[in-house]
Amino acid sequence: RADFYSPQLGLAIYSVTLICSMAVLVWLLGGIIDRADNDRRRTDELHRLVLYDDLSGLFNRRYLDHVLEEECRRAVRYGCGISCVMIDIDGFRQVNKRLGHPVGDWLIRQVAHVISGLAREADIAARFGGDKFFLVLPETDQAGTIVLAERLRDAVEARRFGAGQLPNPITISLGIFTPAEITDIEPEALIF
Repeated sequence: RADFYSPQLGLAIYSVTLICSMAVLVWLLGGIIDRADNDRRRTDELHRLVLYDDLSGLFNRRYLDHVLEEECRRAVRYGCGISCVMIDIDGFRQVNKRLGHPVGDWLIRQVAHVISGLAREADIAARFGGDKFFLVLPETDQAGTIVLAERLRDAVEARRFGAGQLPNPITISLGIFTPAEITDIEPEALIF
């Protein structure tokens, strides 16, 4: 029996045990990392669903209500301006009625794309509901709001939507609001 065990054999057994233990740890860590990656993807998807409108890709009404409250508080606290723009696609009901909802959905996505392309990084563009969109323009006075509204109107009108299916030009109606005083702004007052 004494001849069977040697220090080299003990070292070999120890090495094999260590290698097997490390392999099991790597396998376990891989599973943990996979689960964490799946959790991150699910969290990202939930984040997207909570904040964004699926059809337009813009922020949704729930997020708009939240951010409007935050921006009003910020405007009052720091005395900076805030303006809003409500956007409505003209004749949208007729497009849906005549050409169907898939074409109406496509038009909403296209107008949303124009809006997001012209909005500044600090602006919050949201789908208000139906064919209406809403822009919150932090630190923007009335003159700046008018300039942006005109650029939006011109960009939508200049764009040719559809291959003969949609009436061209597509037009939008815009309403703007800039409070005269920044002493106490309620979010509800900005949604006209």
